[in-house]
Amino acid sequence: MSTLRFTSLVSAIADPFCTALAHHLSARLAQPAEFVPGKTYGDREGLLDTQQVDLVWLCGLLYLHKLAAGQRLVPAVAPCMIGEDPPHQPWYYADIIVHAQSSHRTWAALRGATWAYNEEASFSGYQVVRAHLAQQQEFTPFFGKCIRSGAHLQSIDLVRRGVADCAAIDSTVLQMLRSIDPLLLREIRTIVRLGPYPMPLWVFTERCDPAMQQPSCNLLTQMHEEPAGRNLLAAWQIARFATVAAAEYEPLRIADEQAQLLTW
Repeated sequence: MSTLRFTSLVSAIADPFCTALAHHLSARLAQPAEFVPGKTYGDREGLLDTQQVDLVWLCGLLYLHKLAAGQRLVPAVAPCMIGEDPPHQPWYYADIIVHAQSSHRTWAALRGATWAYNEEASFSGYQVVRAHLAQQQEFTPFFGKCIRSGAHLQSIDLVRRGVADCAAIDSTVLQMLRSIDPLLLREIRTIVRLGPYPMPLWVFTERCDPAMQQPSCNLLTQMHEEPAGRNLLAAWQIARFATVAAAEYEPLRIADEQAQLLTW
């Protein structure tokens, strides 16, 4: 019997959830499931590009880029976070954060500030900010300095330590931090929310047996209906998984095109 292998290209903060999800799937599917973390983000992306995994959790913008590059990926589900608006829908925000003691309180006040971003392929951490600037007709450099941190958690740390004035953080990451490190959130605050946008999604790769796709989707979307699944989701601030379709990610393509209008 083959193993359903999956990896995650979202923040490493979700790795323990992915490990627990593998145990949950293994106990309920007709085959074992395994979370394959990889040592680096590049390793994980390589697992997708070389068809070594059946299921991948990735940013919607990266999903669109992979489709454009010719990869055949089938949208499966996306998480709906507890307490978000709109409620129980697979949407999220880019939260513009500053230090809790910062004097910055509005978007306009960030002109000339130091901005930390995770990496250029990220929608919530990078392109959504550039799209917002393009929408505001800000085609010349808005920030005084830009620092590439490599990941959302590193961006948060740069803001917390005062190395950067602000960062755009996936609201899902902040939700999960509420569960595992609530004290950290006391050191930062959100001054602006950009969005909502369609949530990072799980996709099936060409490697996945088509016969396993619907049973896997069904199990994920029904997790919140039974105690063990509901408890696992709630521990990570997830209300439920919802099915998603490719067309729902069109807003990300539009925003990405807007972001490309900036030349800096």
